Amino acid sequence: MTDVLCKWLNEKLQLSKVIEPQTIAQDFSSGYLIGEVLHKYELQNDFSLFLKKDTSIAKVNNFSRLEPTLRLLGIPFNINTAQELMQEKPGVATSLLYQLHVSLEKKMIAKISRTMMEVMQPAAIASLHKKEHELFRHGLEHDRKILAQIMSSQCQSLNRWPVIPPIQKKKNIETECTDFHQDRDCLVVDSLPPPPRPPTLEKPMASTPTITQLESLEYS
Repeated sequence: MTDVLCKWLNEKLQLSKVIEPQTIAQDFSSGYLIGEVLHKYELQNDFSLFLKKDTSIAKVNNFSRLEPTLRLLGIPFNINTAQELMQEKPGVATSLLYQLHVSLEKKMIAKISRTMMEVMQPAAIASLHKKEHELFRHGLEHDRKILAQIMSSQCQSLNRWPVIPPIQKKKNIETECTDFHQDRDCLVVDSLPPPPRPPTLEKPMASTPTITQLESLEYS
């Protein structure tokens, strides 16, 4: 089914982005490409107001504009589905695209425009959809603000952690007694020659006794 959808999106509709089976959840998480699909069938008149960004504000804007069109097509779409699309939950985008593919192809064959669909809709149903749309839009905006507050508080808590200064290495005493010079990309350390040893003191030799001293020793 994924291959059939990619062929429909890439070859028939020729979206602004080439869709790959493994990136469907990511590609449709902002709602922009869903709006482009509906715009190709001339059902999304305000597509110029869609935001081609991946921010929470862009997602709320895009999905709030998509919701009335999807309801008009008879495709179930609520806050939970929108949140799952934003969170790139596997299978959600594929399921929605499949429903879009079936519904849009039927509308194209029957040549039913958006204006005809709105006129054919009973007044009571249209009024109900309008109220549901307001609830949907406020719900998305409320969730976005809560998420922004949570992220802000997390950032503030991270900023409160004390900054630990880097550990400074002890200076090597031998380094203080060396000369440094740059050799290309390496720092070469040349040790200074050791200090000269003090001269060795020789013991004084006894003086040679005289003849007189020897004779006095013999008679003593």
